[in-house]
Amino acid sequence: MKKTVITSEQSGFFDYVKRVWQYRALIRVLAKRDIKIRYSQTALGILWSVLQPLIAIAIYTVFFYYILGVSSGKVPYPLFVLPGIIGWFQFTHIINAGGMSLLNNPDLIRRIDFPKLVLPLSQVLSGLLEVLITLGLMLILMAAYGYTPSLRIAFVPLFIMLNALAGLSISLWLSALTIKYRDFHHVIPYLISFGIWITPVFYPTTILPDSAEQYMFLNPVAVVIAGLRWCLVEGVAPAWYHFAGFIPVMALFALGYRYFYSVEQTIVDHV
Repeated sequence: MKKTVITSEQSGFFDYVKRVWQYRALIRVLAKRDIKIRYSQTALGILWSVLQPLIAIAIYTVFFYYILGVSSGKVPYPLFVLPGIIGWFQFTHIINAGGMSLLNNPDLIRRIDFPKLVLPLSQVLSGLLEVLITLGLMLILMAAYGYTPSLRIAFVPLFIMLNALAGLSISLWLSALTIKYRDFHHVIPYLISFGIWITPVFYPTTILPDSAEQYMFLNPVAVVIAGLRWCLVEGVAPAWYHFAGFIPVMALFALGYRYFYSVEQTIVDHV
């Protein structure tokens, strides 16, 4: 018979990762539950995953393309802006939902002993559904405009994973901090609303001065969006040095993991 040993000593990083992997089925179950909850009380249900990017395309096209005259070059503006929407929506979902994942599951935390990292990870997984739906919408629009996907589309999963890493590096901090300091619950929407203006979702980086354009790519989501545009339509692939923006992301993730892990044992006292 397999024995379970309960100890007050903290396990190492790899032991914890192994334990999280053992709960991968719970991650899938929680992701499915969150998807059902998100759309269960709506008249249109999962169709909102299609309507939301369509509404965003319409608003950005009217305001930025027709009114402000933002140029998208040779690419039709809806095809230019949709990869930005894919990257930004995924990033913000992970931060918003992942950052609140501990506070939103108090009963689960109190009743079941499991690695709490499962909760923000389940939000990463649930967000992939909207990514896939929006990618399908992108392919339909490409066909409507006469664009044929190139072999570069094979790199889309790479940029989606990098985007998930960037979002998770922030949501780990927010989820752990929000448990003790509830003010962070109000900070999250403000940070998200500000962040879109320093991310090239609805405008090309070429409208910026050369010096400012280089600083823009310190934002890892800017690299992701540029990469998705390169994969799906056309444009210049992110240069190798643009990925330097992921060095602080990895550091933020590592430190966020350590902080999250350090407060995990006391989370049940605060929810």
